[in-house]
Amino acid sequence: DLTAFDYKKYIGTDQVIVEVNGKKFTAKDLYVLVIKQMIEEAETDLDKKIKGMVIPVPASYTDAQKKEVIEAGKLAGLQHVFLVLEPVAPFFNYGVGKKLKGTVCNLDLGGYTFDIAVAKVNKKQIDVTYVDGDKNCGGNNFTQALVDYVKEKYVQNQTMSTYDEQQLIQNVEQAKITLSKKAKTRIFVSTEEGNQSISITQEEFKECTKHLMKPIREKLEKLKNMGIQTIYLVGGSSKMLQFQELVKEMFSNIPIICEDPEGAVVKGAAVYAQILYEG
Repeated sequence: DLTAFDYKKYIGTDQVIVEVNGKKFTAKDLYVLVIKQMIEEAETDLDKKIKGMVIPVPASYTDAQKKEVIEAGKLAGLQHVFLVLEPVAPFFNYGVGKKLKGTVCNLDLGGYTFDIAVAKVNKKQIDVTYVDGDKNCGGNNFTQALVDYVKEKYVQNQTMSTYDEQQLIQNVEQAKITLSKKAKTRIFVSTEEGNQSISITQEEFKECTKHLMKPIREKLEKLKNMGIQTIYLVGGSSKMLQFQELVKEMFSNIPIICEDPEGAVVKGAAVYAQILYEG
């Protein structure tokens, strides 16, 4: 009951995400808590006072949502808050001061959104030419689709507690990761009527998420005539086979690199922070 899922997409609204001991928390409140924790850990590790921070945000965020994130940073104690779009951040990691040149595309399938950025990269120069995003096609949407499939096929009229529901989400999330590497896996399901361990295959996962792949394909179609020379897959969910297979099918003649997808955004944000710090 004390775990907040998917709160980032609700920034800019007054929706209560979680309630603890009678206190209600919105997405903005949770942002403040997370930023405070990051400040505390950074100050401990660096033995320095943290006054500013670069915060990556989804490409689909509106100006109002970005403003809420900045306000959350200020409420957390920061004097300076800089935002960088999540699909743009990796350009700083891959391109600044390195040999990468040309028209580069980041396909960022993270937990909350599917984001795209295209830029012309030349050593320290990064010229972003295209940004797009879909807040309804993130990794968590794939997880939820598999949760719905499991419940419809195996749980049916059985009763699940809130704890059972949360455990199922976590178990399905792990299964999603496993199915990126193996043909099948097992998911443990607990209900008030009893427990069961069910087998799920890659093909079942692909079938129950094909409705999410359709808008992703439509987004990728728009990139066809942009002269892209290199594609980077970013975000943990970019490891999903259905996503990688689609990208390879549509861009078979372009180098596709999946190198530290989980760390690409934060490392890029760190390089950007260093650039800002050094002036």
